[in-house]
Amino acid sequence: MRSINGCCLFVLITLTISQHAYGASKSRTSTSAQISDLSRKLSRLEQKVSTLQRDVDLLKKTNGQLTNSIKTANNEIQRVSTRNNELQQMLDQFEKFFGTLYSESDIFDNPIATSVDKKLNELNTYIGNKEATLIEANPNYVYTVLGVEPEKTEANVTDELVEKAVVQLATDNAEMQKKVNDLEARVAEVDKSSSRGINADDFGLTNDRLDKLEDIVSRIIELDQPNTAARTTEQQQIYDDMIEDVFITERSVSTSRKSVFSASRSTELLGTVYSQVITFDFDHVNKGRDFVSKNGTFHCQWTGYYFFTFTLRTHDGHFMGVNLIKTSGKNHTVITSIYTDAHSRNTMETQSIAVHLKAGDIVWLRLGPSDRFAVYSDEFRYITFTGFLIYKGN
Repeated sequence: MRSINGCCLFVLITLTISQHAYGASKSRTSTSAQISDLSRKLSRLEQKVSTLQRDVDLLKKTNGQLTNSIKTANNEIQRVSTRNNELQQMLDQFEKFFGTLYSESDIFDNPIATSVDKKLNELNTYIGNKEATLIEANPNYVYTVLGVEPEKTEANVTDELVEKAVVQLATDNAEMQKKVNDLEARVAEVDKSSSRGINADDFGLTNDRLDKLEDIVSRIIELDQPNTAARTTEQQQIYDDMIEDVFITERSVSTSRKSVFSASRSTELLGTVYSQVITFDFDHVNKGRDFVSKNGTFHCQWTGYYFFTFTLRTHDGHFMGVNLIKTSGKNHTVITSIYTDAHSRNTMETQSIAVHLKAGDIVWLRLGPSDRFAVYSDEFRYITFTGFLIYKGN
């Protein structure tokens, strides 16, 4: 009996131990599975965190770009606002300026009630055909005559310069009247001298002849070869001119010196931001050789009264602004001008004038400083420049 009880107890103990061992093994297997599952979840979480970090970095970069864009927009708004204030001030100055010039007009009396379009229309009516003149409203004119290098400065047209240009236009008549009065005074002085039996022109002509007599004689000796046929055509012309200057009669005293030229151009000339000398490529007449076609300049050799005329053809769609310039030393004076507005079809324009020049003066044609200016020519030679001495003296 004891033996049976012992066997039963052994079997029971063995079964209990087996059950505990199986439970422990099963528990370990379940724990490993849980750990593996947690590892997978942790790995996916780390991937999501990495993706979120990249998104955060991208958002930060985008936010920086947006911040810079906002700053740029604010700066542009500030610039536009400043420019708007400047334009408003300019408009106010135009209203004040033109209102002062034309006080009889009521277009500036009520700037608030008058529309901007109406103001601009009234202003355009006043300016009329002056648009071409205002194109070169720049006080720093650049003269390129005789190879002088133009000063490379920007031609910034401001409201102040426009006002100065209009004021200059308004004073043209007064300046011309002053010149006329000066010429009348000179004529009266000459008449006064003549009434006392003194001919001022004769004094001037005689002095000119005596000053050049020695040089003329020496040049005649050089040209006076034994065989006259050996002279070149140019030498013979020089010889004839000098003989004519020396052996003159009392009757021809005021007309012995010949100076006449007529030149033409066969190509167009387009404007730039700098002034340009209008040059010529063909001499029709150049008696006295005082005109230089390659640089378009007439060099006055004898003090006296001269007549000039020039004809120009406009270029389709371009303005034309050409001045007849007199250069005395370093001083440049506008003698007369031609200005036309831009048109779809070209026109021919001519200007003529008589002026008094002194020996050493230079006369030339200047195309104004604007890329909107141009003159046109081709093989038919529409551009011409002519001048001649009327008579010598003061």
